[in-house]
Amino acid sequence: MQNKYGYGGAIALYSAIPTLPVDANGQLRYPGADPWSGTNITDQKWLSHGTVPGGKNTWDYFSWYGTGASWGAEMKGQEILWWDGTKRNYSPQPDNIQSFYRTGNTQTHNVAFSGANELGSVRLSYTRQNNTSIIPNSNFNNNTFNLGTNVKISKKVTADVSASYINFYRLNSPDVGNSDNSWGKFSTYGMSRDYKNLEKDIYRNPDGSKNLLDGSVYNMGYPYGGYGRNQYWNIFMNNTELNRDQLLGTVKLNAELTDWLTLMGRASGNFSSDEFDKKSYPTDKEGLQGKYGHELYKTTDRNLDFLATVHKENLNGSKFSGSFSFGASSWKSNYRGIQGFNDGPFNDPFLFYLANINKNGSVSGFIPTEERMEQQINSLFGIANISYDNFLFFEGTFRNDWASTLPSKTRSYNYPAASLSYVFTEKWANKPSWFDYGKLRAAFAKSAIGTKPYQTSYIYGTGTFNGQPIRKISNNLLPVDLLKPQRSTSYELGTDLSF
Repeated sequence: MQNKYGYGGAIALYSAIPTLPVDANGQLRYPGADPWSGTNITDQKWLSHGTVPGGKNTWDYFSWYGTGASWGAEMKGQEILWWDGTKRNYSPQPDNIQSFYRTGNTQTHNVAFSGANELGSVRLSYTRQNNTSIIPNSNFNNNTFNLGTNVKISKKVTADVSASYINFYRLNSPDVGNSDNSWGKFSTYGMSRDYKNLEKDIYRNPDGSKNLLDGSVYNMGYPYGGYGRNQYWNIFMNNTELNRDQLLGTVKLNAELTDWLTLMGRASGNFSSDEFDKKSYPTDKEGLQGKYGHELYKTTDRNLDFLATVHKENLNGSKFSGSFSFGASSWKSNYRGIQGFNDGPFNDPFLFYLANINKNGSVSGFIPTEERMEQQINSLFGIANISYDNFLFFEGTFRNDWASTLPSKTRSYNYPAASLSYVFTEKWANKPSWFDYGKLRAAFAKSAIGTKPYQTSYIYGTGTFNGQPIRKISNNLLPVDLLKPQRSTSYELGTDLSF
């Protein structure tokens, strides 16, 4: 709650507003620490430990809100000794929450070239996006290159080729939610009405070290605890950079062999690389009490698809029409991740690299971690679409997958689906003029999926024993015969009406 009363206990609830406390020299002081000490209050109900009478805290009565509520002495512009030892006016600060933010903006620039003739078409484009967050020291930019072509190989065969390259850079994701580094949490739970954003200019000492913002620096103590103490240091001096490169490509061939038979083949790939650089600037002036982390994640996905479709309208002069498709697909994914973290202290001041660590004169305590995953799913499937006289429609599918992540006894699994629809307005002879369209439908579907890799295989992990690196294997493998695909079944019954 924010009002014209300052930092302190819930005095207004008891119809009493105390004066500001004074120090040993008789100077009015900021009431952040021991708000009743040095005031004209003598009643023990105020002097008891706690922020409200009786030695209790406000959250014992209604809810937790930290120092966000302002119930102390009335703020009338009195000159008082602030917690940092400087004399300032004791007055409401209506813009203290806004003082943290800056004006954000997003800029997008695009250029494209295209052309076409009887042999096909081509389009090339480039897009640049720059974003500046409203939160300080947070931004990202994005470069995207796109290529798309359509080529007529023959009268019956065409090819579509597309490719995209994306380069993405981000400096510091905004810290939001229930985090002590979140300004939103601080302004909700830890900020009083008289709060002045002093930390913005003093979070770093003149020698470059971190201002601890505690009793060792300020005799009166720091009134906002962990909420505000590390806010600006974490924002400006602890930085995480993300560099992402992604390459996507697809080649697709379409062949209309006859007026009733078409073939489609497609190959696509996706390669992505995410690299994180995490630098925690040294908190000491010597440049040794810092931290550094480096993470690299690479993923390669490959997809292959084939589909043959037979379609015919008014089969043999009847009212039946339909299409039948048969297809196959193969998906393969390869993932690798490497993480290393140097939690300091540094050996060489102000230098960020993994081996720059000074623990017992060696780097034996620094052990990077690595993870690898490879998986594949091969599939066969069929699709049937049949209609009768444009009012009765049936669709059925059947798919069988072979998942590499499951044991040999259960890695093959299938799942069907079917739907039936009846457009009753097509055969309604005396349909009212206000009734345009009506359809009844019923559907049934099953689905299944495998699991994550290496649930039934012995794999190596890493660890330490007596300071030495070791390898280990998992001791909680699942029984081979019990691991099966996860399945689900759904039913649907409904209608579509239009008036």
